[in-house]
Amino acid sequence: MTIIFAFAIYMANFWLKRYVVRPIKRVVRVAEAVSTGDMDVEFEKVANDEVGSLVEAFTRMKISLVIAIKSLQDQKQ
Repeated sequence: MTIIFAFAIYMANFWLKRYVVRPIKRVVRVAEAVSTGDMDVEFEKVANDEVGSLVEAFTRMKISLVIAIKSLQDQKQ
C-alpha cells in the first residue's frame, strides 16, 4: 500500500511539473523579458488548457503594449 501511495504521489508531482509548473515558468521568463523592454520575445502556446489561455492573454497584452508604445513614440515626434 505504501509503494502504491508513493508512486501515486510521484506521478502527480511529475504531471504537475510537466504540465503546469514548466509552462508557467516559461511564461514568467517571457513576461520578465517584455517588462524590461524586449518586445522581440514571443509567448509560446503549447496547449489548449488554462495555461494556454494564460499565454493567449499575455500575448494580447504584449500586442497592446507594443501598440501603446508606438502611439506614444508617434505623439512625441
